[in-house]
Amino acid sequence: MDFDGLLQMYEDKKRQYGNNAYLHLSEIFEEAREKYKHEYISTTRALKKISEGKVPDAEQSWKVFKGRNFEKLVWYMLEDQLKSLGLLCIPGKKLERKEIDDELNEVYRQLLVRYGKWAILPDTDLLYTTQKLLR
Repeated sequence: MDFDGLLQMYEDKKRQYGNNAYLHLSEIFEEAREKYKHEYISTTRALKKISEGKVPDAEQSWKVFKGRNFEKLVWYMLEDQLKSLGLLCIPGKKLERKEIDDELNEVYRQLLVRYGKWAILPDTDLLYTTQKLLR
């Protein structure tokens, strides 16, 4: 199970439920969890643990996978609709890079919270903005 598999599951729900597919996000992740755990048991890492007499912890691995890919899936779900409204979606990690383009630098500077002689960038997973903010 990888992100593409998760994306395919969402697209299946979208064909089934149309614009209400987002209401079935929990179902998507429950189905993905079972597939992920089943596939995890046959990975090199899990087989190595088994050969060492240990029990592989698919649940812990699933938590990492879910955390990493939940944001990506939400972003994917919203991106087209946001564009139609004239909004942009920017992952917060882009703002934390050492080198960013001039437009993102402007967004970065507008988000900074000034505290005395310091400036702090708030924790941002996804940022939604209008084109105007970038100009």
